Amino acid sequence: MSLIKNPLLLKAKSVLRNRAPGLLVLGSRVLARTVFYKKERAYLAGERVSSGSLASVLLFAPERCATQYTNTLVSTMYDKVGGHSVILPNYYFHASPKSTKNMSDRTWLKENLEEKGYFYGSVGMLRTGGQLDLSPYTVLATVRDPRDILVSAFYSIAYAHTPSNKQFFLDAEEAREKGIDWFVQQEWRIESIKEKIRFIYDEIKPLPHSLVWRYEDMMGEFDQFITSLAKQVAPGEDLDEVVQSLTRERQEQMSNKEENVLKHMRSGESKQYEKKLKPETIEFLNTFFEQELKDFGYNA
Repeated sequence: MSLIKNPLLLKAKSVLRNRAPGLLVLGSRVLARTVFYKKERAYLAGERVSSGSLASVLLFAPERCATQYTNTLVSTMYDKVGGHSVILPNYYFHASPKSTKNMSDRTWLKENLEEKGYFYGSVGMLRTGGQLDLSPYTVLATVRDPRDILVSAFYSIAYAHTPSNKQFFLDAEEAREKGIDWFVQQEWRIESIKEKIRFIYDEIKPLPHSLVWRYEDMMGEFDQFITSLAKQVAPGEDLDEVVQSLTRERQEQMSNKEENVLKHMRSGESKQYEKKLKPETIEFLNTFFEQELKDFGYNA
């Protein structure tokens, strides 16, 4: 999701992306630290608002699970009932990528998150640090068929994302040269996705105050999904008008949907792997993710 709306600036961004990606990345980081993300910068500087009684919200999801779209949905509802959305992962990603590790560190989160009044966006899998009690928070999580996550990741890296450094440029070039079937079988990549899905199933799904949904259900049964999400984010609050508005926006998006490999949200369709991958690649992934597919009701 772009913070730039001006058509001329968007055109300039497109030109820089193709001709001088390094300059675009540098400029984006400067803007993130000085112009955009005012709420996030103020929060990290210690400027906190009255917390109220609304539980803070944490979102967990692997990559390529419509996280930015979910952030928008939750922010719209949460802010409507008096909460405050500070999407810290987005700020760190654009302003200081090395600091994104904070969002997976239990100790850092324990010291820096408020239990009331804030939606923080996708905090990532909790990899490091000590103990973090999740019971005070409203906890959300998205999962997606890992085979489709991998397909989406290929197009994101190979075509959609602006290279942030020389290594990213080389990785994108290698992905395009070696192809999608090579890309989706890289050991470190599939191990990472497996670990994230297992984290959600083993640690998040059992929580009594959590809502876990499948990306496919979110896209295919949006009415039911958005209603459940509203009840979880702001229990007891009247969000009917907001839900109706978000549903209309979703219907408009779906009426104009087409695949574009240069977009971060390329197509949003389920079972893309059946069209994009070779049968032997699918068989390999079915075996590797056998338990995760079974746990979340996907067909192998």
